[in-house]
Amino acid sequence: MATGISTMQTFTIDTFNQTTTTWGRWVRRLEGAFKVFKTPEDMKVFYLLHYMGAEAYDILCDKMAPQEPDTKKYNEIVEMLQGFYSPAPLEVAEIFRFQSRKQREGETIQEFCHALQKLSINCKFSDYLEKAVRNQLIFGLLSKRIQARLLETKDLSLEKALEISTSMETTEKTFL
Repeated sequence: MATGISTMQTFTIDTFNQTTTTWGRWVRRLEGAFKVFKTPEDMKVFYLLHYMGAEAYDILCDKMAPQEPDTKKYNEIVEMLQGFYSPAPLEVAEIFRFQSRKQREGETIQEFCHALQKLSINCKFSDYLEKAVRNQLIFGLLSKRIQARLLETKDLSLEKALEISTSMETTEKTFL
């Protein structure tokens, strides 16, 4: 007698919510679900329209009026909403935001560094990325003691700066 368990799965994905994720990341998750569930090409538009949610659907309808969304191809819809939700950032504005970022009260150095890395995404730093993050990490630290230690360290990489600063941060929290 066979004791197999049914592996029947249904296609589900969270509705797009611009307060919790970007349009591009949500679409990549949707496309991952398409692969997992082997979604036929002719059904992708309908899944997209269903799972994008009411707010995104209304925006799409308004942008396409008088045409109906289901008359467009999947890639056309994705690109149209990409332009709406994630317009190409202005490099100088992104660098300004990055260089203005300082460590916030109660924010750990690891959290601060993660915020800087996230802000650096659209700065187009290329080969200068690691140094830019390292420098802003040092410039933006709340602790002048940690900042001074990093400024006196020779051949300081981002990795080494994080190692030193998080170690000192842990020590400060433990003994203060």
